[in-house]
Amino acid sequence: MSESIVQIDKKEVKSSINSIVDVMYEIEAARETVNEIVKKLKADYGLAPSVVRAAASAIHKRNKEELEEKNQAVLELVHLFD
Repeated sequence: MSESIVQIDKKEVKSSINSIVDVMYEIEAARETVNEIVKKLKADYGLAPSVVRAAASAIHKRNKEELEEKNQAVLELVHLFD
């Protein structure tokens, strides 16, 4: 298979790549903000970072029910050792 050669609009390509880079910086900044919030919740309330992230992820993905089912399955296995 051969691909057709398309004339590149350098200005458009450069602008598009710069837009991607800008979004990457935003994502990086957002991750840093999330980390700061998680650290504050741990320092202020003793909340485990993994629990905070799991809760935020469940809310974000709107999969609370799936999380509850998984936790219930884990608890059932743990109770086998009681």
